[in-house]
This record gives sequence, C-alpha cells and structure tokens, in this order.
Amino acid sequence: MSRPAHVAAFVIFISACSVDADNYTNKISTAICQQQKRCDKEWFFKNFGSIGDCVDEYQDYYYSLDHELSRCEFDEQAAKECLDAYSDSCKKAGQDSSHFDVCFDVWDC
Repeated sequence: MSRPAHVAAFVIFISACSVDADNYTNKISTAICQQQKRCDKEWFFKNFGSIGDCVDEYQDYYYSLDHELSRCEFDEQAAKECLDAYSDSCKKAGQDSSHFDVCFDVWDC
C-alpha cells in the first residue's frame, strides 16, 4: 500500500470510530492535518514542521473555543460527515468550495 493510501486509510479509520464532543477535537485536528499534508505538502511543510506540530496547533485552536462550545449541542452525525469530508481525495475536496460546509453543523449554538 502506498503512503497516500496509508494516510487515507488512517483518516477513514479515525472517522469510522465513535465520535463525540470529548474526542472530536483530537479527531478533527488529526484529520485536517493529514488532509493538508496529503493535498499540499509544500504549504504544509512551510507552515508546520510535522504532523504533530500541526495537530498541536489545531488542538490549541479548538480548545480555545471550549468555553464557548460548552453551551452548544454537539451533532454526532455532522461530526462524522465532517471527518469523512477530510478523508476524501484532494481532487474531490478541491472541486467543490462547499465540500467542508458540513463542518459548520457540528456545533449548534
């Protein structure tokens, strides 16, 4: 299996597992970083030293929203669809500007 196939399989694996408000930050941070690295390596390595650095930055961002999001309702189905959107091919994700819009539905505030 090629490296991109391994990455895609990993992203699909993490999105297939149960997702809830407690683990969503970890899962979405990892999915975003894997997708960014897979789809635009030059940009990725210009902005992050590693997947770990990227995940840390996105987790910090999401954790900074915790207080605000604690008053919101978590939509598990939208969360799964959002994670799935990040596992799609780079071409599919790049063809539709609304591809990641489902991610806006994860938290209903």
